[in-house]
Amino acid sequence: MPSGHQQTPRSLGSRAVKQHYISKPMLNKQAKLCRQSPLQKAVSFGENALRVVGTVKGLYEAGQTVATAGRAVYGAMQTAAPYFATAASVL
Repeated sequence: MPSGHQQTPRSLGSRAVKQHYISKPMLNKQAKLCRQSPLQKAVSFGENALRVVGTVKGLYEAGQTVATAGRAVYGAMQTAAPYFATAASVL
């Protein structure tokens, strides 16, 4: 054979062609072996739940910060309102 030529299942003969294909029971066996155990699923679910809780907590804290800033601006406007009213009446 020339160098660089790769043998395909067809060039190896009919026996190799039959061995090349994986049977359906073999696929089922491989699928069962690669599945997660219930413990792995529980750990994965717990990690994802903690991520969601962390995101919700972050959004809540950001909302609190915005609300606190809004209250501060509102309080400053309430304090400055009499001065603005006096300045407007003078003009």
